[in-house]
Amino acid sequence: MDFNYNRVISYLKVVELKSFSRAAAQLNISTSMVSVHIKELEFSLGITLISRTTRSLALTEAGQRFYDDFSDIKQRIDCSLETLKDESEHICGVLRVVSPWDYGSRIIVPIIAEFSKLYPQLKIIHDVGLPLSNLANGKHDVAHKTTIRYGSNSLTLIHRMALFSLGIAALPDWMLKDDIQTSKLIRLFPNYEFTVLPVNALYPNCIKLPLKTRRFIDYMVAKLDTAHVGHQEQ
Repeated sequence: MDFNYNRVISYLKVVELKSFSRAAAQLNISTSMVSVHIKELEFSLGITLISRTTRSLALTEAGQRFYDDFSDIKQRIDCSLETLKDESEHICGVLRVVSPWDYGSRIIVPIIAEFSKLYPQLKIIHDVGLPLSNLANGKHDVAHKTTIRYGSNSLTLIHRMALFSLGIAALPDWMLKDDIQTSKLIRLFPNYEFTVLPVNALYPNCIKLPLKTRRFIDYMVAKLDTAHVGHQEQ
């Protein structure tokens, strides 16, 4: 096999973005070059990776297996390169964070805002409501998830239901503070203590975390400790 790393990168990007043109734009090459990379990769492997039509593309079974295997390899390569860069103690590049909408908007956003002021050359992308599988394919560096089980998959929805007198709700203090102060909601069981469940910080399995990721996790843990929010790393 005539291995060419650029061909693999083009393929991974096409699968990730589901588009030749979007992959080309992100890789800063022409769409025709991306197409050439894919064709050359398929020729060197002797298999078809992508079934293409004028309006869509679909992975073959071999194409899906190739993507799964090589996206993991690419993640490890990127991790190693980040580690080498980190030896200079210079925090820059892109940090991708994903969290649930409710928790992320109220708790994580202020932490990111403060952290970005400490490292102005670091670009932080904060996505919400995305599956944690994005960690495995290298799309994100850190993910947050709460371990409590809700009657709805949205704290905001439960909160709104309570405000409209549709029932009682068990919600975190950080979401109810203003409503309780203005008497929009009242505590029904002030002496009842719910089981404290942790908030988890998840990150890809690397031999050594990139410095930007390690710094952000440490900063976030310190802030959550100050706010008395339970946390765990995984």
